[in-house]
Amino acid sequence: METPPGAPLKEKLRIEIKKLREMTFKKKIEYIWDYYKLHIIITVAILLVIGGVINALVFNPSPRTVLFISWNTGVILDEQLTELSEALKERIIDEKSNETVAVASLLFVENDPMITMANTNRLVAMLAEGIIDVFILDANQLSEYTYNEFIQPVESLLAEVKSMDSEAYNRIEEKTVYAPFKSGENKITERLMGINISGSSLIPNAYFYGEELFFCISDNSANTENIARALIAFFE
Repeated sequence: METPPGAPLKEKLRIEIKKLREMTFKKKIEYIWDYYKLHIIITVAILLVIGGVINALVFNPSPRTVLFISWNTGVILDEQLTELSEALKERIIDEKSNETVAVASLLFVENDPMITMANTNRLVAMLAEGIIDVFILDANQLSEYTYNEFIQPVESLLAEVKSMDSEAYNRIEEKTVYAPFKSGENKITERLMGINISGSSLIPNAYFYGEELFFCISDNSANTENIARALIAFFE
């Protein structure tokens, strides 16, 4: 019995059920697959998407990034960035919390303008969105990033560090560096713009373009507490 095209839904269901009752189990499977496979595929796909969303949001949510460090100098491997991320996470985050520290490399390769352009665009976008909290820079980049207003003075960070750990503050204060900074009135003044972390035990064994590395705060970051904890970790 064929189902009339214009029949009401109730009548269509009655006819379909009657057809299925008259078939063997194998025929039922073949009939359902032949006529309803598109519906089945779509339904399964929707259920998988819903299941994935529920799993990501409820059962296995992605860790929340509480600190983002952009390593912008030297030649450093992904494995070394991961090791640094884990070392900082161990020192500044409660192990029971679902949080993490992200350390990424945004290198500017002189002999590869395509990579440099791509990373420059990525850097500008991340700065605009307030994603980056800390930069690791060499001496030349420290001056360049200060001039381009990519980083901010570290006085407030030092005050936060002093309130947390006075002994660490004394070690860190000796490593601060000045650079010409343009204020809101376009006046150029010498301000504390970075902290030399070259001797830190957390620094990976890698090749660096510059002999010194500096810990600097992104201009758009207000994540002072976690930045201070990370800076203290570099001076353990």
